[in-house]
Amino acid sequence: MSPKLIRIAALAGLAGVAALLAQPPVGAQLPAGRVGASPVPTATTPVPAEGGPVTAESGDGPLITITADRSDGMYEVGDKAKFTIEVKYPRPVAAGARITVRMMSLGAGILKDFDHHTTDAPLVVEGSLAQPGVLMIHAVPDRNRPMQFRAEAAAGFAIREIRPAQTAPDDFMAFWLEQRGLLARIPTGLTVTPEEKYSDESILNLRVSFNTLEGKRFHGWLDRPRKPGKYPALIRVLGGAVMAIPAGPTGGGYSFAKRYGCLSFTASVHDLPLDNPNEFYRRLETREGPLHQYWNHGLESPATHFYRSVIAGLLRAIDFLTAQEDWDGRTLIVLGGSQGGAAAYWMAGLDSRVTAMVAKVPAFTELGVLSTADPRVRYFKDPDTPDTIRSRAYYDPVFFARYVQANSLVIEGLMDGNIRGGIAAFNSIPHERKRLAIDPKAGHTMRDSKILNTAQDEFFREILK
Repeated sequence: MSPKLIRIAALAGLAGVAALLAQPPVGAQLPAGRVGASPVPTATTPVPAEGGPVTAESGDGPLITITADRSDGMYEVGDKAKFTIEVKYPRPVAAGARITVRMMSLGAGILKDFDHHTTDAPLVVEGSLAQPGVLMIHAVPDRNRPMQFRAEAAAGFAIREIRPAQTAPDDFMAFWLEQRGLLARIPTGLTVTPEEKYSDESILNLRVSFNTLEGKRFHGWLDRPRKPGKYPALIRVLGGAVMAIPAGPTGGGYSFAKRYGCLSFTASVHDLPLDNPNEFYRRLETREGPLHQYWNHGLESPATHFYRSVIAGLLRAIDFLTAQEDWDGRTLIVLGGSQGGAAAYWMAGLDSRVTAMVAKVPAFTELGVLSTADPRVRYFKDPDTPDTIRSRAYYDPVFFARYVQANSLVIEGLMDGNIRGGIAAFNSIPHERKRLAIDPKAGHTMRDSKILNTAQDEFFREILK
């Protein structure tokens, strides 16, 4: 059976988006989906079938796949990206079985939202953008099914020409210089405690804590080679969560110290013990807990934002590492993914001692232009209030990127809801000692991405040679 073809007209800038958004979608609105769920090429999804509903646990739902016509997902403005959607059933299904398809331009909104009654024929959807950006397409069994079962794909259009969607606050750097001045008035209060239970014959682990702003303490693990010598230093921040920070041979900090021979500091963003039982942390981040969606805390002003004391703590962590006698005096790397990717920009943008930055799927980019259709909107409180927009701007990696002088590696998943802002940040780094690696089949979770792992390993070996 011949494929069915649907074309989404090319957009004439934001005016074209507005015209398409003015057309009512077919049926009810899709719920906002979780960023980075179910990577392409496949996602398994249950649909109603003869003899009763098919459940996710039954394992006999259809297989939905979305395949782009270019393996790297890269296009120029005006090109047509062609997506082929196939639905395969393990047994006959009830008449009227369907999938729901949504195509959207990140940072602009929904372009098309429609139902497709499934047959044996593939569905081919074409889309185009008339300005640099990222086009995403999702398919789910029907509008009432959980979004985590979706299949998805994306296309980037002239991504090296993507520019910030907002302008920086006029006093952006003045604000951060003021915070550094406030931090300098606070005694360090440094404590360093060796932890032999997280150490071995080659790597010594130390528990580190010191003062930051707002009367808080900043905590982290330092893993250092026991062999006397001079070593490069690394600061690493994990993705957003309230949890114990792994230490010892099972921890990432140990792995970096062991593999690359460096002083490896793994920072926590919370003023909490680093290694309490898991239940301790779970209670804090429940919906009723004091740290539920902590990234939304203190949005009334940039001076009350949750991450203000965190950034101050990271700057003091740089002071701590560069004061170590076994630091080589040359190389300081900042590294992280998601929340940690944003932190890498914060550190590299505010401290010229940073010589290399690795930012993976950086979070918190361009939150001032969130639309109700943005897949990230469910995670961010009051996205369109003036105070919130202003406060978040001071923490946007896009604006820190303008001050980054370090050698830089930015790693993105093409299906990540943050990618438009992530690319805008990369493009804003004001030098050519930067490289961009994109995995076209990854979203916000890139743990098993070969592209990520290869790019990071090559970058480390180059800067540490």
